[in-house]
Amino acid sequence: MRGAGAAAQAAEPARREGAAGAIAGLLAGLGMAALAWGLGAAGLAPGAPLRLLASTLLGAGALDPEGAAAAWLGAALAALGAGVAGLVFASLVPEEAGLARSAAAGVAWGLATFLGAWLLVARIGAPLLLEAGRPHALAVAGLHAAFGAMLGLLLPVLRSALD
Repeated sequence: MRGAGAAAQAAEPARREGAAGAIAGLLAGLGMAALAWGLGAAGLAPGAPLRLLASTLLGAGALDPEGAAAAWLGAALAALGAGVAGLVFASLVPEEAGLARSAAAGVAWGLATFLGAWLLVARIGAPLLLEAGRPHALAVAGLHAAFGAMLGLLLPVLRSALD
């Protein structure tokens, strides 16, 4: 029985890291969404970026402005991506990195996620998203860099709060 308690105690730091990363990712994703909304989503109609994300699974039918379900699916996909990006980021950035290094690593991570999403995911599985985003690629890259900066700033704070 004593071994089970030791294993649970050893798993606690991993749970804390996972929680800190996922929460940081979700909060940074919300910040990115608010920033995109405030910037007018690079000239797109409200909800269009979420519908474009949903088009990855639904195709052109997701772009119907009357279909609220597609926007909700897009929001769920964005939250999933942000949470996973936060989890991976937390596993890559050591606790002793400090706030400034974590923020710098976050910007690099945000740009890396943009490149991965743009060069792989969108090209292969989201042609509508890729086509709509082409004229706004620099703005989208900037939004991903901002996501990364927020992620990098939030992670050390959440690690401390969850201690």
